Amino acid sequence: MKKIFLFVAFLFCSLVILGCSPGGDGPASQSDTTPPTILSVSPLDIATDVSVSTTVVITFSEAMDTTSVEGAFSINPSVSGSVVWSNGNTVMTYTPDSELGSNTNYTCTIATTAQDSAGNALESQYQWSWTTIATAAATSYFTYVVNYDSSNISVYNIMTTGALTPVQTLDTGTNPAGIAIDPSGKFAYVANAGIDSVSVYTIDQTTGKLTLLETDTAENYTFSVYVDPSGSFVYAANYVTDDSISVYKIGATGALTSVETKDAGTSPISVVVDPTGKFLYVANYGSNNISVYTINSSTGALTVVGTAVAAGTSPFSVTVDPSGKFLYAANYESHNISVYSINTTTGALTLVETETATGAYPAGIAVDPTGSFAYMANSANGGPGNVWVYKIETTGELTAVGTPIAAGTGPDSITLDPTGTFVYVANGGSGNISAYKIGTTGALTAVGTPIAAGNGPRFITTATIPTVIDE
Repeated sequence: MKKIFLFVAFLFCSLVILGCSPGGDGPASQSDTTPPTILSVSPLDIATDVSVSTTVVITFSEAMDTTSVEGAFSINPSVSGSVVWSNGNTVMTYTPDSELGSNTNYTCTIATTAQDSAGNALESQYQWSWTTIATAAATSYFTYVVNYDSSNISVYNIMTTGALTPVQTLDTGTNPAGIAIDPSGKFAYVANAGIDSVSVYTIDQTTGKLTLLETDTAENYTFSVYVDPSGSFVYAANYVTDDSISVYKIGATGALTSVETKDAGTSPISVVVDPTGKFLYVANYGSNNISVYTINSSTGALTVVGTAVAAGTSPFSVTVDPSGKFLYAANYESHNISVYSINTTTGALTLVETETATGAYPAGIAVDPTGSFAYMANSANGGPGNVWVYKIETTGELTAVGTPIAAGTGPDSITLDPTGTFVYVANGGSGNISAYKIGTTGALTAVGTPIAAGNGPRFITTATIPTVIDE
């Protein structure tokens, strides 16, 4: 009898040990078995006129085993380069050691040997191709500012030091409030709040100067404008009365054709498209929420996703990080930032946190190209403003870095140059632009003194122009 008891006890203990071991069926055996996927790539598949100075950026669905991915990555024709990982090892940026060949088709491949941090491999090889610009070209960077009170646009060349050199001052429609540049750097679109319209400009590929092409009617008080990543569609937020989004298709010449007008929340003031071009988000200043839409890839038409998601009081601007995983809304009246995670399948938003470490009346927010840092311009309701710097955690949450740096009076808008080296702030009250250099920790250092703009600079953006060189 004693032997039977000992045998049963031994058998029970063995089963317990097996059930709790990594190889058993108990709770400890649960592990990540989901294969990683690629969410987005840059340059886009079949893109043309790509700059010879481009980087290759790949965004994965989860943290990756960096060694296996770098070994699985190839570019043909072969180009030597270096790799930087960011956003919790979900974003890989490959920088070629030298300029790419002009008029050359490149094919990038990620083989199935690429694994996530848990050892799961890609289910299938991922491959895409793109072509560099056909003519010999050099890349130049420009800053474009719309001046609300003087109804004009200021254009600047970005120097290697980050300093701005004036290029052009051009009259536009009454009270311009927003400006967007298409990805090719050939066209600019301006929201004219005072005349309810969107103006289209061609961009000189040598100087960066603008020439008016046409002006298209929108709805009441057009305040914000955005071009989707493919350069196919323009979206404009109509702030007063209509509470809507005007949708346009971009033609070969840059001209616009109206697609539809879609209802938004109360007083839509800022609009942004995610990096995949699948989703559009609108900050509704009056109803204190964010509207979410899916984008029809053929027509640009919008479909509402659920009900608008609550934000803080008076969300003034909205942006999406380069990975397409997180959205940030600057809440002007509640003096905080709403941070959301993005469902990359549906576009739906889930609140991650409300960041309260901000200055007074946060107005503009921007994220650097690596998704490592966020920058907030605090307008102080027209008083002396400043810029806060945040480190972006792997969860999307924000951690303030260092102390705020002074800006001009009433800064309304903030942007980064395309290389992620400099930050520029439009100071609406003092009528000038502040420039800063970004350090390794994300901290900012002022570049010279602010440069004059027009009256009431309302919005600022930068662009890469593949300026043509005469051969």
